[in-house]
Amino acid sequence: QHPDTKVEFVGLVIPFWKEMLVMASRCYELSNLGYLGVDIVLDEKRGPVLLEMNARPGLGIQIANRLGLLPRLEMVDGMERVELSPQ
Repeated sequence: QHPDTKVEFVGLVIPFWKEMLVMASRCYELSNLGYLGVDIVLDEKRGPVLLEMNARPGLGIQIANRLGLLPRLEMVDGMERVELSPQ
């Protein structure tokens, strides 16, 4: 539930979610930082757009989600490798 609007997130479908995960994973491979945060926005016409990569991202999102980072990393690590077509 969003803390301000009280809108429920359960059942929310985020368009291009898999593509955004692939973009973030490629940033990891490109940067060689080992651990990074990736800011991606969803543009109405262009789809996912990379804004920036952060070498020292905050971990406050773990508190907001009430879930540690490890389950998310394991989920992404278990995904099949996906190739995106160039745009």
